[in-house]
Amino acid sequence: MIYTILQGYICKNMKKLLIMIFAIAVSTTIIFGSTVARISQSKYTMDEIYRQSPSYQIEVGNMAPKDFEIIKKDDNIKNCVIKKYFGQVTQYHKLYFLEEFNNDAFKKSKHTLLKGTFPEKKDEIIISDGLFKSLKSDGKISPAGSNSNEYYVDFRYTKDYLNNNNEHEMIDKTHKFKIVGIYKTTETMELVLDGQGIYVYSDFEYPKELVTYNGLIDLKSGFKNVQERIDELSLKLDSGQLNMQTNRALDMAISENQESSSSFNMFDTGIIIASAFIIFNVFNIMMKDMISEIGLMRVVGMSKNQSLAIFILKNVLVLVVGSLIGFFGGYLLAESMIKYIHLTGNSIDSSSAPIYISSHIVSKTLRVTVSILIVSTIIPIVTTLKSYPVSMMSGKLRSPLNMADDVLNKLKIYRKFKLFFLNKKKNKSKKFIFETNNMRANIAINNSKRNTAYILSTAVVVGMAGLYAVSYFITFENESDIGSPQLQSLGDYDMDLSYTGIESSKNTGISQKDMKKITSIKGVDSVYTFSSEFGYTKLNTDDLSDGYKKSLSINSKNKEQEMKFDVIGLNNKSLYNLGSNHKGIIESGRIYQKNDEVVEAVVYNNYFDQAYSGEQQKFNEKLKLGDILTVKIPAEIDGKLQYNPVKIKIVGFLSPEWFTVGSYTLSVIPDILIDSDEYAKITNNSNFSQIKIKADKSDLRNVQNQVKNIFKNNKYIKYEDRNTIENEMNKYAWEAVLRNISNSAMLTITAIINIIFSIVTSIAVRKREFGVMRSIGFSIKDLKGILLFEGLIYGLASSITGFLLIFYKGVSWANLNRTIARLQHVPYNGNWYILPTIPILIFIVITVIMCLLSVTFTFGRLNKDSIVEQIRED
Repeated sequence: MIYTILQGYICKNMKKLLIMIFAIAVSTTIIFGSTVARISQSKYTMDEIYRQSPSYQIEVGNMAPKDFEIIKKDDNIKNCVIKKYFGQVTQYHKLYFLEEFNNDAFKKSKHTLLKGTFPEKKDEIIISDGLFKSLKSDGKISPAGSNSNEYYVDFRYTKDYLNNNNEHEMIDKTHKFKIVGIYKTTETMELVLDGQGIYVYSDFEYPKELVTYNGLIDLKSGFKNVQERIDELSLKLDSGQLNMQTNRALDMAISENQESSSSFNMFDTGIIIASAFIIFNVFNIMMKDMISEIGLMRVVGMSKNQSLAIFILKNVLVLVVGSLIGFFGGYLLAESMIKYIHLTGNSIDSSSAPIYISSHIVSKTLRVTVSILIVSTIIPIVTTLKSYPVSMMSGKLRSPLNMADDVLNKLKIYRKFKLFFLNKKKNKSKKFIFETNNMRANIAINNSKRNTAYILSTAVVVGMAGLYAVSYFITFENESDIGSPQLQSLGDYDMDLSYTGIESSKNTGISQKDMKKITSIKGVDSVYTFSSEFGYTKLNTDDLSDGYKKSLSINSKNKEQEMKFDVIGLNNKSLYNLGSNHKGIIESGRIYQKNDEVVEAVVYNNYFDQAYSGEQQKFNEKLKLGDILTVKIPAEIDGKLQYNPVKIKIVGFLSPEWFTVGSYTLSVIPDILIDSDEYAKITNNSNFSQIKIKADKSDLRNVQNQVKNIFKNNKYIKYEDRNTIENEMNKYAWEAVLRNISNSAMLTITAIINIIFSIVTSIAVRKREFGVMRSIGFSIKDLKGILLFEGLIYGLASSITGFLLIFYKGVSWANLNRTIARLQHVPYNGNWYILPTIPILIFIVITVIMCLLSVTFTFGRLNKDSIVEQIRED
């Protein structure tokens, strides 16, 4: 009997059933399509990185042989490929590692020999094709006799190593090598490698006591908790050297793929909410038309279980048919999204990624769709089953509130409270009766009251779409330099010039000659000069903070060990300016001064803990004003790079604010600031790695042009001013804008469908109502006017909801900016809210027009049936 009743119901209400199927299909299409597109791109990206990258988990650099022996004995080590490391070569402002040729490591690094042979004799090397082309075009290589495939080249290499006393020393040598081969690596490896290899034969002439190793390690545990495994290995070594890191390319790809396949992003969440509203709206509107029919069947003997079975079978039918249509539509949607929208955070072009559909994606989509269907229909189904059949025949249902009221009404105190609140509500409602002189508007308002749930759900969907579209304009509209590290770095200066190369020597950077040209330009007010180099000073491990010892995996007690610092040369005036602009940046002591007896320094006794807390932490618990440190700083002396020990006296400490206002070293290790003139003497290098220029406003354009002209032929000096920084920000920001707009468009389409479904189904179940209205004198024009008013109410409700969401975003973003400004001492003159007026007005206009247009699509249904047919029961 159930199947007969269900078949009859389907035949009679085919159009209404198709609307529900279409609602499921749209929801499935969007959820399935967006999930498939994102996972397909992510999988393609990961496969490409796997194809172009070695599969090892840990990279090791400059490690002592004895430490490697300790590592290889670890139970979790599956395989370890090592190669001798001889030093680093800086050529064409790029970094290259001089390493022993190892065939296993060569293949594992995804290199391909293009020409020549592998090194087989003393002093023979192979180099990358890019380096070979550069050397050949500059005439820096010479043919090896009559063999045009072999060349000689002189390479200068340097290396930092630990001597027998566990102290850092430097080797600086130049050697003549024979190039016997050229290799090529993959694009991905070029992006993630710190430096490409120059591979030399293993019997290369080199002091055996200075040999260290680079290596590639495979773990039995794979990438699972790889950082924890690195920490465990580092603790075994207790060396205080950060010479192990994860395979960054694979780590990034795996993390991204796992995130894509295991969770929903903000857009997915919005789509799921929107889809739930569509199904909820359609089902509830359809339920109004089904109540009397179910009530009649209950009166003539159909049980609650049979009623429930009809509901379940109908929902299963809707789910199966709608899902099948949705999966097909999702496939087509995924194709378009993959081709035109970049959904991953990787630089690899994934627009040609093949469609990837797995059982996990299908089951995930089905779980979401079934969950949406259950959540959207469970309350009306339960309400229907709990209602009285006689009441249902007249179209009335017992709401969950009414059922709870029946139970609580047995309590005397509840009845008294209920009576009190009913009287209050009655008196209050009289004050807020809203009527107009327009009969159409009054009818539309009354109809809207009945459809409040549908209007509000539609408003939420449209509001979310508006938030997506406008959010970029909120986050980009800053009243200060907050949110842009580049603009914050520029600070009060007008221009920023920085050296982008690797090596630091007398022949690189911004020279004193360039500085004289800049300072001689009319209109230059002041110049900030900055240079930095690493240095070492010996400290007791007991004096280090627990956090710093943990970050370097140090577990030894009372041990003298050389710790690494960033030594920064900053002209005295620049530090004074920082102190005047940022009160309290000198936490204690004073700013350094030139002193013939000892070099004075201000120390930043903190570091940024990237690995664990993500915050600034104390470095050394025992450093105090007046301490004199012996700091070893690399300096070029007699043409050779070596460590120059210098006595430095601490005369001041920087506050944690230094991290946010001026440190270009990122402060992952502590900073020692000295005067730029003292820095030039210590390092024997008077060039600067960065300068910032402040100019008179009236001469700014002229100063900018002349500064650009000075460095126009130096491609390694990067010029920036406020305009160039903002242009670069806009370039990358528009990618986010396009993505937000595409997301907003999909939500908007969902909202349009929601509106159309609500109106169409509302008309379908109100056919008799419209027939009665026409029979008493209402014209088609009047009915269209009523529907237009209803559409306008949808538009106003959606606009208000969207504005509230946008306003909340604007207030929260402004509050965040104000908080960051206070912490960074960056001026913030904006309001307590950020509201981009034009985008909001555009959103409101589009929303209202969209709602009105959605209503007009339903006008054709009004003339379809005669008045008699409309009044007659379906």
